[in-house]
Amino acid sequence: MRKAALVAVACLVSVLALVSVAEGHVPVPHHHHHNRTHRECTAALDAWARGEIRGSLVMLLSSGIPGSYSDCLAVGDPAHYCGLEFLVNGTALAGLNVSKPENMSLPVDVDIDPEMLQQWIAVLKGLNDGNEPYLPLKVWVCAPRNCSAQDLEFESAFVLELIFKVFNMSNITQYSAGVKGVCAEDRRRLKDSVGGIVMVAILSFLGFLAILSTGYEVFREFYPQKAPEKKLEDGSPKLPSRRALPSRREQWLRSFGLIGNVTSLTLEDEANFFSWFNCWRFISMCWIMMAHFFLDHVDAAIPSNIYWIAKTWFRRFLSNIFLSADPTMETFFFMGGMLMAWSLYKKLKQGRMDAKEWMLHFLHRYLRLTPIYIIVLFATHYLVPLMARGPYAMWMSKDYDYCAKYWWTNVLYVNNFIPKEASLECMGQCWFLAVDMQLYIFIGTPLTVLLFWKPLVGVAIAIATVLASAGASFGLAWAEDMPVCKANPNWLTYYNDNHVKPWMRMGVYAIGVLLGVLIVESEKNKQKIKDFFKTWMRFILLSLSVGTILTIIFSTYPLYHSGIVDCWTKWSSFQNSLYWGATRPAWGISLAIMTYLFWLDRSSLLCRFQSAYVWAVPSRLVYCVYLFHPEFIFLLVFSAATPYIYTDLEFTIDWTGLILTSFFLCGLLFLFGEKPLCNVETVIMSYLPSFKLFKEKPTLSRKDHEKSPLINQ
Repeated sequence: MRKAALVAVACLVSVLALVSVAEGHVPVPHHHHHNRTHRECTAALDAWARGEIRGSLVMLLSSGIPGSYSDCLAVGDPAHYCGLEFLVNGTALAGLNVSKPENMSLPVDVDIDPEMLQQWIAVLKGLNDGNEPYLPLKVWVCAPRNCSAQDLEFESAFVLELIFKVFNMSNITQYSAGVKGVCAEDRRRLKDSVGGIVMVAILSFLGFLAILSTGYEVFREFYPQKAPEKKLEDGSPKLPSRRALPSRREQWLRSFGLIGNVTSLTLEDEANFFSWFNCWRFISMCWIMMAHFFLDHVDAAIPSNIYWIAKTWFRRFLSNIFLSADPTMETFFFMGGMLMAWSLYKKLKQGRMDAKEWMLHFLHRYLRLTPIYIIVLFATHYLVPLMARGPYAMWMSKDYDYCAKYWWTNVLYVNNFIPKEASLECMGQCWFLAVDMQLYIFIGTPLTVLLFWKPLVGVAIAIATVLASAGASFGLAWAEDMPVCKANPNWLTYYNDNHVKPWMRMGVYAIGVLLGVLIVESEKNKQKIKDFFKTWMRFILLSLSVGTILTIIFSTYPLYHSGIVDCWTKWSSFQNSLYWGATRPAWGISLAIMTYLFWLDRSSLLCRFQSAYVWAVPSRLVYCVYLFHPEFIFLLVFSAATPYIYTDLEFTIDWTGLILTSFFLCGLLFLFGEKPLCNVETVIMSYLPSFKLFKEKPTLSRKDHEKSPLINQ
């Protein structure tokens, strides 16, 4: 665990270089191998470096400059692009004195800070109980075709020795531990992937159904179906008592139609009682994408100016927007708990929760989320790696292999527990769906029922849930000395034990449940409550809520202002634990106050802005975007053939492009996949008969129901 954490941190300490050797002699150590293939690879590498074969030896120390990927491919059949990754003794790496050969060229400026590198090594050594930290060192080689990834792994010591001699560097082969190799053509091809072919067939079938269904919709526009006329006994036409619903056959035929699905995507929902949630969903999603886009760059150490980012960018005040994106997930948990409780509590008060409704309460939730989830999961596993190109994608595409082993945990929504190492999870972003489903079943639903039958007990348990969640976050941070600073060696421990576990998030969910019940109970006294909260009181409460949210976001500024080399040592254990324990409930309470005040009075400028129709359409695409946005980032970031030079303008342009592309493509996925499957689920659910498992018990009268301690009548 600790070694893996050190490897993750070491991505910020990259030393990079490219060598193009066309001529010159490099002494080659004498190697005796029994395997003929390995001997041939050794001889070919030697000839390649001597210039006897036209081409170049492309290498990268750590991560950053992958050499000329396109030039290597242009060499033709004799060459292919491969890479090796070592774990190298940090002290030995920091002590290297790199001397660039005269004939070496670099595609971008190299950003090297030996002093910061040595500081990192010293800090990591101290955190590793005095043991030497091992840092990642990547070497990319434009190798002869007869050198496979396994050959390069076998010849790893020779490759390192060869490169160090070229760079006049001291040999640190004896300080390396662990090596893995990969070559560009190891990437799977569609014709060799049965799963990929099946996924293409499924997606094509969905498109075919959309064409047929849309054709039927167009046909019905010109030739509408007339309902049979019913007559009374005297022969006069019988007037319908309510608007006639389309038949099930009609619903089946129209399920995949683009006309109806586009209408549902763009239609303004006048019955949306919490329309400002659309704005919150969209902004939170863009915020998450911003943080993932930046952190994926840094975690892979792709920016060539990584030291400038470490020394300068992290010290900016506004950089905390990236570094404090974690509370945005609390927004989704709050909205989920609040909407679930609001809907369920209303049904309980109306006496509508029979056996069928209870079945639908859980079954609809699963069927609403899972079909498109499965399609995206297998498309991610089988198709996305096939579309990636470039030196970075070569390594990252191997991460998708986890889905072959753990896909079933996603389908059962237990992927935040299995596998134990969350970094091995299939579609890592989907920990949220697992936690949300677990809270929906085991926290939200029982708590809402309890608030209906025993309000005082329910309120007490809800408050205890909030306090228990905060206490768990505080206690875990204290026990494991969990720093708030994101660039810390304990990041994987935090992710496994804190970030993806339901007991750390259940407090905000319980706050949402309490608010949903409170709003239902406040309906009949809404005007009285509105009159009680004067304008100045609402202004103060809104200001406090917004101020609390901004404080949570920017309170970490002192940690990063003096640099990130030792940012995890700036706060004491108590300060770190207090931050982890207090920020989530504080965020949830702030959102609850804003929601209640907006519900009471929609006339405020802030509420009207957040309730505007412009947020409605992108809000409906957030689920698809959340599922797929890491794959878009993967294709955009890791398909690059050259390193990313980070600037504010470049990042803003790329991030904006990522948002526009993600929402546009997910709009297509919504129309061809998510919405049609939801329509099919609705039709299937209509076949379920109404039935009761138990005899009806006497219920409280409506007057008794209205007597709730939550509101002073």
